[in-house]
Amino acid sequence: MKFLTILTLAVFIQLKAAAQMPTKLVYGGIAGTSYKGDLSGYEKWSSSFHLGLKLNQNHRINSNFNLAFGSVTGQNVNYEFLVDRIPATPNRFFKTTFFSVNYDVQVNIIKKKNIILYLSQGLGFSFFDPEDQFFNKLIDQEDTREEGETYSTTALMLPTQIGIIYFLPNYYGIGFNLGMLNVQTDYLDNISNWSVNTGNDNIIWAKFSFYVPISFESQGLIKKKKKETKPEPAKTGL
Repeated sequence: MKFLTILTLAVFIQLKAAAQMPTKLVYGGIAGTSYKGDLSGYEKWSSSFHLGLKLNQNHRINSNFNLAFGSVTGQNVNYEFLVDRIPATPNRFFKTTFFSVNYDVQVNIIKKKNIILYLSQGLGFSFFDPEDQFFNKLIDQEDTREEGETYSTTALMLPTQIGIIYFLPNYYGIGFNLGMLNVQTDYLDNISNWSVNTGNDNIIWAKFSFYVPISFESQGLIKKKKKETKPEPAKTGL
C-alpha cells in the first residue's frame, strides 16, 4: 500500500514537471436535480450521476461531452383541471428516471493555471419514462391525459450552465456547475393538454465533479519549432 502511494505521488510530480495545463480530462460526479412543471416548482430534489470528457486545448473556447443518469419527481395532491366544468383525471404524482447525452460549447470567462470559470451552451437528447407512485408507467394510462393524447419519451435538450473548476497542483480538478437542462418537452410529468401552466417542463441541476487529466500539452510542444528543410544537392551525371 505504501509503495502504491509513493508511486502515485511520483507520477503526479512527473506530470507536473513535464506538462502545463491538461488538454483532455475525464470527469465524474453527482448532482442534485429538481423539476419544474404542473406538479412542482423546483421544490423537490433528487440525485443524478454523470460522466464526461472535457477538451481543454484552447484558451477561450473549449468543448465537453457529457452523459447523465438520474431522476426527478413531483407531486401536487390538490392539482385539478376542468373540462367543460367537469374535473379531468390527471395524475397528481410522478417520478421519472432520465438518461441524457449532450455536447457543450464552453466559453471561458477566466482561464488560469489553477482555475477556470466558464459559461456553456449544449445540445443533446434526454430519454425519460414517467411513473406513478406504484411504479406503473404513466404513458400507458390513457385516462391520465386527454383522449387521444400521446407523446414521445425522447426529447431534445439545450442545457445552459455556468461552472468553475479548481485545479490542484497535480492538475486533478474539483468542479461545480449550475444549469438548466431546457428539455424540449411538456411531458416529464405526463401532463400537457390538461396543464394549467404554459411552456415546457424543465430540470435544473447542481453538479459536483472530480476531474482527472488524461492528456497534457508538454513544454516542448508549446514552443513552436520551425524546421527548415535544406534542399538536397543536385546530382550531376558524368
